[in-house]
Amino acid sequence: MKRRFKGQKMLLLMLVAIMLTVAGCGQKTEEPVKATPAGTAQGEGTKPAEPPVELTMSAPPFSQSFPPGFQDDPVMKEIEKKLNIKLNIIPANAVGDVSAKFAAQLASGDLPDIASIPSAEMYKKIISAKAALPLDDYLEKYGQHIVKEIPQRVEYSRKFMSTDVDGNNDGKLYILNTGGDSASDPLEVQAAPNLRYDLWKKLGFPKLETMDDYLPVLKQMMELEPVNSDGKKNYGVSGWFADSWGDWPFQTVFGMMEGKSFVRNWGVLDMESNELTPLLTDPDSYFWKGITWFNKAYRLGILDPDSFTMKWDNYLEKLNSNRNLLSWTANEGGTQAFIQGGTPEKGYFQMPAPNNLDKYIVSFAAPLGMYSFMISKNTKHPEKAVELLDFLLSYEGTRLIVNGVEGVHWDEVDGKPVFKQEVLDGLKNDTDYRIKSGLNKYNNLAGRGYDIVDPRFNIPLYFMFQPQYVKERMSAVQKEGVEHFGVELPGDLITKTKKYKYFDTSVAANYPPPTEDIKLIETKLANFIKTNQYKMIALKTEAEFTEQKAKFIAEVQKLGADQVYQWYKDEIAKAK
Repeated sequence: MKRRFKGQKMLLLMLVAIMLTVAGCGQKTEEPVKATPAGTAQGEGTKPAEPPVELTMSAPPFSQSFPPGFQDDPVMKEIEKKLNIKLNIIPANAVGDVSAKFAAQLASGDLPDIASIPSAEMYKKIISAKAALPLDDYLEKYGQHIVKEIPQRVEYSRKFMSTDVDGNNDGKLYILNTGGDSASDPLEVQAAPNLRYDLWKKLGFPKLETMDDYLPVLKQMMELEPVNSDGKKNYGVSGWFADSWGDWPFQTVFGMMEGKSFVRNWGVLDMESNELTPLLTDPDSYFWKGITWFNKAYRLGILDPDSFTMKWDNYLEKLNSNRNLLSWTANEGGTQAFIQGGTPEKGYFQMPAPNNLDKYIVSFAAPLGMYSFMISKNTKHPEKAVELLDFLLSYEGTRLIVNGVEGVHWDEVDGKPVFKQEVLDGLKNDTDYRIKSGLNKYNNLAGRGYDIVDPRFNIPLYFMFQPQYVKERMSAVQKEGVEHFGVELPGDLITKTKKYKYFDTSVAANYPPPTEDIKLIETKLANFIKTNQYKMIALKTEAEFTEQKAKFIAEVQKLGADQVYQWYKDEIAKAK
């Protein structure tokens, strides 16, 4: 899944000047040795500081878009200072078809020094092409954080991510994952309906007990506020269906609201039992509930028609300019736009879980990581590339990525980290603060989960999860909403009323590679789904939708969906 983790974090740089004096035994004290610009002492007989090594790195999409290239924010400058590396970074947001570009680079051998791998399907092709640098010989000197802090990821990668297309595995380490662990914000859960609370209030707080209840309410909201502050048309909900993960709302969000997740495209895994049930062929699965809901929104005229041609960046632009009345994650950019526009009474609130079940997935726990990286065998600087990956995968690296630079963004006070007031003000008042400061700008490069314990401070690695900051992050609208519902935090409407948990993806990740027969069926199914799932949303009548749904299910059964589902069901039972 593309975990789209929300952004309101911080980072910056710390400057330390060290002056060394040299005194001879029994002799006059000499003049202090001058320091180089990098802070390295330079005197007679010493070499000047080496110029920084330049590395190119492709990356997963970040929660805020920025142009590719060398970045000059304080966080990146701190990385350069610590590692003597200048990083030319290429976010997936700026690439277009990431999978196609990666496949072309792999075929030509023209990969960046460190490459983000867009899908697990590429692992075998990478190994067969011998495109990745074996990391084993570098770990002792340049990868001690990897060895000591994530040994389970190393073991898993060697066993499951080092196999070529013929099934051969040499047991070496080629691929490592950033992200993962767990990352649930105490303020709000990762995915739930985030609604324009002020408009809901104007309508007299109509009931919203099911997702279908939202549909007429969103229609009325569009009538209350048909355009945004720029005069552009508002819609109840939107999508980014043209992107590779455009099905996230109905493949992931609708499942999270039922305490379920999907395995590939074929099965539904319950968060408690880890039992697998069909995803595509069960007409009542959450996949079909999501598709049906979006079709109803389309027929009601509340689904943005641009959804079928938009990618994530286009969607995010509309979200941040307050043209969507409902989103699935926190609309921080839109909230800040309202505040800066002088209308702080407008804003969004994360609503209660819209179902009568007692289960809810608040976050995905991925102790094996989420975003895969490899180092190209053609890199001219393998040691520095390993050193950078090692730093990003460490507690220290994650601390820097998500919180900023000690002494610039935060200080240690009485043994605990405390953010500077200008950082808190910047996050609250400046929509571009994260881009300029670097604070959580590179969220998907962080090696560890945000809420695992930082061994230095014995608190969550993301300092904003400390109690004194959680309530401080609430907007005026959120404060009004929690008072209306009688809770302390918006997330309490789910975590205090439902049976909830982090969904551990380890079981689903530990089945063997599918057989060639299963892979062939999977490819045919994936192509069919990609071509047809969004067509279902654009059907104009309920009768037509019912007819096409039956044909869709019959076609995937004909293509072998039941056979693939049974294979995964059996293998996951063994993996448990």
